[in-house]
Amino acid sequence: MALQPIEEVQFGGVDSRSNPINLPPTRLLRCLNWVPKQAGYLEQRWGYSTVSMSALTATAITGLIPFRKWDATKYVLMFQGLTWNQFAVASGTVSTPTIRGAAVASAARGNAYLFNNRIHYGNGTDQKFFDGVVWRDNGMRAPSTAEGAAATVAAGANDANGLAVAVLSGYQFYMAYYNPVTGAVGNRIAIGARLANTASTVDVAFTGLPNMSAVGGNNSAGDSEWQIVLGRTGDGALVPYVCVDSGNNWITVPNTATSFTLTSGLIDGNYELPTRNGIIPAAENMFAVIGDYIYAADPASPTIRISGSALDSRLNRFMGRPEQSWAGDDIETFPTAEAVNCLAEVDLEAFVATLTDCAILTDLAGVRVWRGPWPKGAAGPRAKAKTDYGFFWVSGDKELCTFMNGLPVGISEEYEAAELSQIGDAYLTTVELVYFRDKTRGKDEIRIEARKTDGTPYTIIHDFRLRDARSPFGQGYSAQFAGPLGTAFASAQVRDASSKLQVFAGASTGQLYQQYTGADDAGNQFTADGISLVNVGPERPSVPYIDWYGDQNLILSIGKTLKTDLGNDQFTFEALTPADNPGQVVQGYEDDFRFRANLLSPELHHTYFRFQLSSHSADGSLALNNPPHVPLESYGRIYAFLPSIGESRGV
Repeated sequence: MALQPIEEVQFGGVDSRSNPINLPPTRLLRCLNWVPKQAGYLEQRWGYSTVSMSALTATAITGLIPFRKWDATKYVLMFQGLTWNQFAVASGTVSTPTIRGAAVASAARGNAYLFNNRIHYGNGTDQKFFDGVVWRDNGMRAPSTAEGAAATVAAGANDANGLAVAVLSGYQFYMAYYNPVTGAVGNRIAIGARLANTASTVDVAFTGLPNMSAVGGNNSAGDSEWQIVLGRTGDGALVPYVCVDSGNNWITVPNTATSFTLTSGLIDGNYELPTRNGIIPAAENMFAVIGDYIYAADPASPTIRISGSALDSRLNRFMGRPEQSWAGDDIETFPTAEAVNCLAEVDLEAFVATLTDCAILTDLAGVRVWRGPWPKGAAGPRAKAKTDYGFFWVSGDKELCTFMNGLPVGISEEYEAAELSQIGDAYLTTVELVYFRDKTRGKDEIRIEARKTDGTPYTIIHDFRLRDARSPFGQGYSAQFAGPLGTAFASAQVRDASSKLQVFAGASTGQLYQQYTGADDAGNQFTADGISLVNVGPERPSVPYIDWYGDQNLILSIGKTLKTDLGNDQFTFEALTPADNPGQVVQGYEDDFRFRANLLSPELHHTYFRFQLSSHSADGSLALNNPPHVPLESYGRIYAFLPSIGESRGV
């Protein structure tokens, strides 16, 4: 009888949910380093290439944070142990910014929030912010009790522009530390006794003030940028406001001065010297910008901390930097009282999760309320991503989740057993999600960067372009890198010099790499591996040969029984086209990239097909021709897979 192709052999994502005996024809059991395309064919994944860097610190990059200033200058911050480097995207220049204040004390990986053109970073020990040039301590401390007690206040010379005559109990003066470079102001402390000048308007003399110089000063935690800002109450009043001159400028004591004469009697009633500008606790390492507030959390506590209000600052009623001001009692507690391990902004609300539960914290006209909790926690602080399709995260149960109609749902059931279960429990908190969309490369996907039980990096791809009735959110498959990214790496979505989205990875060698470039892994070849299980029917037909269109170097293997395994025993796969005996050019199709594998024992029923292809970048690339497919691009692709059926033996 004439041979006929089995038309239903197609390619798609991984399916570990369906009955394997009747595996859907558009699914695979394994899809490693292959990319199933919408049109039903397979293409090898893109590789990665070396990013040009002016200098290299040979220490593992454990964190990458892109940073774009308002002037459009783009950087990538590279965290390498106790060294925090900066990579200028346009020039490739690597520099080590100045660090003011406390030295970096921890190599732990942290997280950041961007606010007011500055990156604020916390790793559980260090709390710093970066303006593109200098790292500084996040927030300003209050003067100590001893520093406040050492200062004295006394009436000075008569001055018509000075402090008005007191008719009640007099004026109480205060001081706070202020950095005019950054705008930060710490909490206040009262200095001296109330000054009741009853005879005339006077200047005010201050002595015993802290010398704020970092060198030679009497303030051990000082800084050459710091100054003292003065404030006072009204006559007999309790609330102090900042002292100003005739131009309404704040009056400050120079950095090294220990005495000062105040010659203005004016204050600005819009700016109360702060009591709620506390320093963010060092343990905080999760952050989210929610409206005009910053929310923060640490992995050992159920507490959510809330910063000062940026709206208050914009309305000129906040003294200092609200994003660096944290009142100790401005907190909320997760409903289950478990420790928080993930925090994110979702539609101007706070997504808060523990390992086992999640909830939404929302601000209703100044009253914060919780929705939830729901039993879908989060794997870790970076196991989250915003996409064109909403907010997604990986749960503590190793499922990809999102919100539908305001409720959390898992959307990865189809490939959880095959792919997400590969995540090692010991590395669950290291899971990192990166969303990448690029029309030119046909990419619209979440990269779930994880590590297996042995610590090996393992990437699960959730592909939104492969949405269908079985998986309305998309399908999943996987990737593993060769070369430098074969060990633990950090990754981030970065805009390049042309403002185009890219994915950068920082390797254990200290080198940056750009993903989705080239057909190899920085010069290292890799192997794509796919497995399908096809039920050719109960008649046990003869399949004398199998044809495919695409790359001739494909190693096609077959497993003829359901006992087929990946070992080297009697049930291992049989290679039909090993590397030393590649597929044959089909007669009559010499210029059509059609190749053939012959079967010595052609009778089949439930049959595994394995598709392995090592990259051979010296022979081609994954780039499309112009116009696309003229001529057909054969490198790294399987366009059609055509087992041909002959006679049947019957059941």
